[in-house]
Amino acid sequence: MAFVSCGSQCAANDEAVFPGHTWDTQSPAEAGLDAKRLEAFAKAVGGDGVVVRNGRMIKTWGRPDRRSDWASSCKPVISTLLLFAVEEGKLDSADTKVAPFVRARWPNRDLSAKDREMTFRQLANMTSGYARSEPPGSHWAYNDYAIKLYAELMTEVLGTSLNDAALKRLAPLDLEDGDLFGSRGGAGLNTSPRDFARIGWLWLNHCRWRELPLLNAKLFEQHCRPGVPQDLPRSRQAGDDYLKLGTHGGGSDQEFPGQGVYGLNWWFNAVMPSGERLLPHLPDDAYCTIGHVGKEVMVIVPSWKLVVAARGDWGGLRLDKTKLLREAVADGASNNQPGTPAPATPTSRAKSRGNLGKIAKWSSLEISLIGPDSRGAESPNPFDILVDVHFTSPGGRVVAVPAFYEGDGNGGLNGNLWRVRFSADELGAWSFRTQSSNRQLDGVFGAFEVVPAPSDAPDFYRWGRLEAIGTPENRLRYLKFRDGPHWLKAGCDDPENFLGKYRHYDTLSKRKAAVDYLAARGINSLYVMSHNIDGDDKDVWPWLGNTAAEAKANSAGSVRFDIAKLREWRELFEHMQRRGVVVYLVLEDDSAWKRYDHGRYFRELVARFGDLPALLFNLGEEHNENYSLSAGLALAQQLAEIDPYDHPRGIHNVNSPNDDYIDAAQIDFTSIQTGMPGKHQSLADAMQHNQIAIDWQRRCDSRRQRRLVVNFDEGRPEQQRAAWWAAYLAGGVWETHVLPPYDQPMSARERTWNELGGARAFMESLPFWLMEPHNELVRAGRAVCLARPGAAYALYLPEGGRVTVALAGDHSYQVDWWNPANPQDGVFGHTATVNGGAIELTAPGPGDWAVRIRKPPENR
Repeated sequence: MAFVSCGSQCAANDEAVFPGHTWDTQSPAEAGLDAKRLEAFAKAVGGDGVVVRNGRMIKTWGRPDRRSDWASSCKPVISTLLLFAVEEGKLDSADTKVAPFVRARWPNRDLSAKDREMTFRQLANMTSGYARSEPPGSHWAYNDYAIKLYAELMTEVLGTSLNDAALKRLAPLDLEDGDLFGSRGGAGLNTSPRDFARIGWLWLNHCRWRELPLLNAKLFEQHCRPGVPQDLPRSRQAGDDYLKLGTHGGGSDQEFPGQGVYGLNWWFNAVMPSGERLLPHLPDDAYCTIGHVGKEVMVIVPSWKLVVAARGDWGGLRLDKTKLLREAVADGASNNQPGTPAPATPTSRAKSRGNLGKIAKWSSLEISLIGPDSRGAESPNPFDILVDVHFTSPGGRVVAVPAFYEGDGNGGLNGNLWRVRFSADELGAWSFRTQSSNRQLDGVFGAFEVVPAPSDAPDFYRWGRLEAIGTPENRLRYLKFRDGPHWLKAGCDDPENFLGKYRHYDTLSKRKAAVDYLAARGINSLYVMSHNIDGDDKDVWPWLGNTAAEAKANSAGSVRFDIAKLREWRELFEHMQRRGVVVYLVLEDDSAWKRYDHGRYFRELVARFGDLPALLFNLGEEHNENYSLSAGLALAQQLAEIDPYDHPRGIHNVNSPNDDYIDAAQIDFTSIQTGMPGKHQSLADAMQHNQIAIDWQRRCDSRRQRRLVVNFDEGRPEQQRAAWWAAYLAGGVWETHVLPPYDQPMSARERTWNELGGARAFMESLPFWLMEPHNELVRAGRAVCLARPGAAYALYLPEGGRVTVALAGDHSYQVDWWNPANPQDGVFGHTATVNGGAIELTAPGPGDWAVRIRKPPENR
């Protein structure tokens, strides 16, 4: 295994020049660089940048004094502080175990048994295994959860903030523009290009500044080299951020290949497993820092005595635009005369998509990409060619979205088309660039402008993404559309194989008609299972194959998907969005085939459907039949890392409050099943859902976690409205599971859908998201109560009759009754006015009733 270190070709130059408080300057020609080609390089990268050669400033562009965040380029600076800690005796070596420092920083937390042997070097090499399933040192994963842990622990080791620690140790550099660290909660580098270049010049000189060695040169050279073995396997399964630290910026396994080329957070121009060097346009001794896949970069080339620091667009992880930099060096060295920039090639022109025009906020932008001619069922497998598209917002935020192979673009397997779908959440000018191992698909770029959604757009496309917004502080337990209202689920659970072969739902037109029927009755969510091979009905899967056996063969290894089928699913899901019905995508049936490639499955679904504004993911029906809870949570984390939109996630059949489930940050809602099918029919069985929802909320509060959405997916007794009323008036939400047979038209259960839609209408007439369970306010009679005391109250009387309820204050309230058995017209009746205090209410008729009590309109 051959490693190249930054010390192998770059012995410190005794005559090196170092800047004072300002940099000495020199023209490109004096520094042996071609001025025109250097200018072409600067324009191609854009943004703000500097070029330093032989210790002098040769070129600047943009605002070289502008302080801003350098994203992942900060990481080698943290590792430089690690080396200071070793030299100062604060750590024995980079291989010191981190566990004692974890306990010192967080006395009530500790590493898991799997992670007890973790070292600082492994954190810096992205091999720590934190928030992944594998043990430390065994796998590679570009892991920003581990970097967050690394930054926190270095603060503990150094006994001060990263900024103070860096300023103290790097004081001889005489920075011009102030602090170094300051973004990302103090763990991000927030400096100017010209000050960052000083750190690069320090590294190029083996941590010597003038005559002063800031770090032992031998120590630096031992560590400034690739540290990840070329044959180290890639991490395959997510774990849990069990220390609850969050991320430094990205996921725990981003799509960056570091084997053979990464060490102590530097990227080296060494040989990748593919046999290619990482930076094809630079000398072998080059190394660099990289943020946002080539946006914030510093390149150090010892053999050229060159440092370049710039925030712009360097052309992806392999810094393709350094070709222009190489030409500037080569032409300058050959004749020391200004050269002529190379003309744009047809390939580079084809890579530009120009400006795509105006796109409405929250709408679906689809970009087609031309790749190699392919045959979807043959080798080489086009589904193995992965493409990620990096969308950059007006504020500089980068969203990495997976693309997908689309065959001929019309459902056929054979073709050369890849596509990406994107939904923008910010107004203004956006840009995009593709990244792929395939040269035809890599480096495609363009721009577009996001404008406000039109007023006549369907609700979901005006309201924006449906999101989990709960925090321990706000205690909110409902999902909310980003630019719209809180969402109260009134869902349909059956048939679970809605995408399958039941005769009433076996065509796209029949499925659309069923969606229309439900939407007209107030049902706003539909359970859609995407894989049930070996499960109950065995007729739904996304993989290529006319039989389950063929689909299984295409679900792992060299994975292939059924393009025509997924296009049809997409058309259905878009129809659901337009009709106001959330796609509740359930990824696996109970006891179904599980030896498929989960990561590729998740990626394909996110690529094809993730841009939809109203989408929920459930990891699986009765997930416990196939997986332990820890395995299920790990899969949820893996999905979370793939999904750039962070759609809400849950797992079915965790039916009572569970601390591990509540503490898992990747989980947003419950998916509760109560009782056995058709077995529980009493009123007491129905009313138990009130206490179940309350118990979940209390457990979340007691653990100081955000409240989960308490969602019932298979509540029993089936089709008994008292059950969902009990859940709603405890702050829960409901999806109705019906009794078989399931191959019936939706109209066969007309009463159920009308009554459930009516309960939703009742709840939405109140500020339900601000109301809490307050059954203690019912002083006499049988009722459950959801209230915002002093403002609004909702009561459900399962047997009608008479109740006494305590109303806060001495002001008046308006009382309106609702008949749950006859909700079709959604009209409140039997209106009365009462004053605060203990009031007695009598239902207007027999059976169950609901009542809304609010301040009069003039006092709200």
